[in-house]
Amino acid sequence: MAGRTVLIAGGAGGMGLATGLRLAADGERIALADLPGPKLDAAVAKIVATGADAVGLPLDIRSVAACRDVVAKARNWGGGMDILVNAAGVWLEGPASGVEEDQWDLVLDVNLKGAFFLISAAVPHLAAAQGVIVNIASDAGLVGNNGAAVYCASKGGLVLLTKALALELAPQGIRVNAVCPGDTATPMIEYQARTYGG
Repeated sequence: MAGRTVLIAGGAGGMGLATGLRLAADGERIALADLPGPKLDAAVAKIVATGADAVGLPLDIRSVAACRDVVAKARNWGGGMDILVNAAGVWLEGPASGVEEDQWDLVLDVNLKGAFFLISAAVPHLAAAQGVIVNIASDAGLVGNNGAAVYCASKGGLVLLTKALALELAPQGIRVNAVCPGDTATPMIEYQARTYGG
């Protein structure tokens, strides 16, 4: 099964990059989608250095048009699409009474809305390949965390989105699963510890 085309949203670091490196070791072709800049370039270089095929695709996941565009670009680059990994994520901590609308929108747009519209755009290509969708959710989407209501809402939504789409897309031969890790040594967790303590 090696040589499949994998699109990883949030692929420039953390779990997205780790997933890309692991799949590259299996011979998969990796399209990393993330905000453009040195971080994305370095991530692509790291995968290419392993001998794998990789490309960096700029993506602002908050934009529906950008989500649709990056799916088309990944499909054109790879000649199809076999796997979509939604690994983009942002963290917000603090009392619900202090959350501003723009903060709510950022977390929900990155953690949930973007994943939905990437999936929506990718379905025809994944159906043709009998492909796979993996959503990186969180244990916070299963059990609420004190002081992280917005983040928990976004990841809980992603868990239920996964369950609903697993039922909807199974007849098309697409498998949909979520991974719900606890605290993991990633830049997001390091930021959380620096900013909020812990």
